[in-house]
Amino acid sequence: MKPGTQAPRVSVKTTEGKIWTLGDNQPEKFSLIVFYRGLHCPICKTYLESLSKSLADLKKQGVSEIIAISGDTKEKALKAKQDWKIKNLNVGCEMKLSSMANWGLFISEAIKESEPKHFGEPGLFIVDQEGKLFYCNTSNMPFARPPITELIKGLEFINSKGYPRRGTVSYDQIEVIERAESKVDRESELEMVDNHIITHPKKEKPVPPLNSN
Repeated sequence: MKPGTQAPRVSVKTTEGKIWTLGDNQPEKFSLIVFYRGLHCPICKTYLESLSKSLADLKKQGVSEIIAISGDTKEKALKAKQDWKIKNLNVGCEMKLSSMANWGLFISEAIKESEPKHFGEPGLFIVDQEGKLFYCNTSNMPFARPPITELIKGLEFINSKGYPRRGTVSYDQIEVIERAESKVDRESELEMVDNHIITHPKKEKPVPPLNSN
């Protein structure tokens, strides 16, 4: 998963009985995909409620395609939508673990009865009009997710300044970059040595001894 690369394919059932597929509807500027853990997660409730309240502000920044997705069954996803005050939010369900892995999500095993046997941890992705990743955020814990209010402020800055996507350097480029930078540093060091004029103090000629005659 790297900004600037094509986003993985995602096509999920929604609680409305439809199929939502990334790219089917061209966004004004961006699509926002929020992966949540499931009905069992109280932090997901708070986070999706914040997202639901911020839909209008996000759309002002050109984020016109927004969906929250989990691996929950349709029944659980419907219950979350009804109980969590997120009725205006598009909610996807029954996502496979393999599809979650394609998005780089961390996968957890249940540690209590209320949790599914396996489920995806949180992730938030912004995808541009070309279907390329613009922003990527994942966590292996239920907390430390990007606050929606901060995300909106970031989008305002991006739109007003034309700020580009960051983090586009591939790991396989790092060795080449480090070799090149090391060579530049060495050449700069040698150049400084070449240009440095070392001056030595002039040695005075010894005074000849006085002739006693």
